[in-house]
Amino acid sequence: HESRLHAESVLMYDPGVFDPITVAQKVPVPFQGLLNELKADKIMVNMIGLGASFALMGGKEELLIELINDQFARKGRE
Repeated sequence: HESRLHAESVLMYDPGVFDPITVAQKVPVPFQGLLNELKADKIMVNMIGLGASFALMGGKEELLIELINDQFARKGRE
């Protein structure tokens, strides 16, 4: 998807994995380091990405927590 990036694009990446050469604005997020620090399962990388994305867009932490709780409450009933 590199060809779709431009100077106004934002690219989150794990600097412990690679450092992309791109025209996009780079946002380093230590996904693997956070997983290790939290002793979390690999699938939790999605939550880290969600939280980082939400923060970049100026979202309020309380809203994100509420949305996640609502989503997982529904999944618990399935």
